[in-house]
Amino acid sequence: MKKRVRMILWVLLILVPAATASAVDLATLDRVSVLMAKSQVISILGAPAEVTSMGPLKVELYSVTGASPLVSAGCIYENEATLAGIAFIFHGDLTIETAKRLRENGFALSGGKGTAVRLAGKDDDTGLPVIVTIDVNSELMTVIAFEKRFFERNVHQ
Repeated sequence: MKKRVRMILWVLLILVPAATASAVDLATLDRVSVLMAKSQVISILGAPAEVTSMGPLKVELYSVTGASPLVSAGCIYENEATLAGIAFIFHGDLTIETAKRLRENGFALSGGKGTAVRLAGKDDDTGLPVIVTIDVNSELMTVIAFEKRFFERNVHQ
């Protein structure tokens, strides 16, 4: 399921239009954290540009403005109610820089497969444990922060 989820996210996040009414800026996006209720997320980010489902997961997609090389973000929901993960899509391969910054903020390398890197740490807003995956496909890098228990139940199988 992990590979399928990642591939679907790549396709969907690439297709999000660059300029839509639901575009958000980085400061607004930073106010969202894992385990927030969907209603809280929508009150902060507004309506998504696109909504899709991947099995039991709901993904709400947003364009991001004024934060190049960050181009889009996706909110991954569990049970259509709770934010279980946040995906960030960047132009370019910033894996080394991203992993270094996460490690400087207390994250530890916890694995990976192929080109993917996985780190474990704590959400900077809530202190809750999160798993961050970093992967590059073509010229896009995806960084997904999952609530740790959700990751263990649904992604890391």
